[in-house]
Amino acid sequence: MKLRVQRSSPLGRQRAAVIELGERLLPTSGDIDGFVDAVSGHRGRPLRVMDYPLDPAGPSGLWISTPTADYIVCAASATPTRRAAIVCHELAHMLLGHEPEVGQAEAVQAVAQILAPDVDPSVVSRFLTRHRYEASAERDAEAVATAFVTAAASRQRVAATATDRVSERLR
Repeated sequence: MKLRVQRSSPLGRQRAAVIELGERLLPTSGDIDGFVDAVSGHRGRPLRVMDYPLDPAGPSGLWISTPTADYIVCAASATPTRRAAIVCHELAHMLLGHEPEVGQAEAVQAVAQILAPDVDPSVVSRFLTRHRYEASAERDAEAVATAFVTAAASRQRVAATATDRVSERLR
């Protein structure tokens, strides 16, 4: 299933190109962790998804870029479906070429403890803090992420049907 994207503007063409790239990188199984690995390979840098008990009032996910790797921090309480949406949203920011952001100070402190537990959190916080995304960047990432999640779910359904013996006999 392909999401239709207006291609009449440069922004629409960029979204469409990123969606097409994502569809090429997404495994045929629709596995989100496999998608993360493929994006990591495409970008040529390590990418790790980390579950962390984020404050429900704060962001549900974050993308943190360090000089050597990228990290997606995802709310540990997220359901598998919500986790896929969060991860795809952050992957969309990466593939769209957006700059990473951390968000609230509490989240920065939590991430600082994960990434550099032996370093003074205030030093790590200064290194990780970014400005908030513009509303248009969020809209773009959400549109692209929706296409990724939709494609992943569709591929997961097809993969499940392909291995189902009853469906196999009906074909």
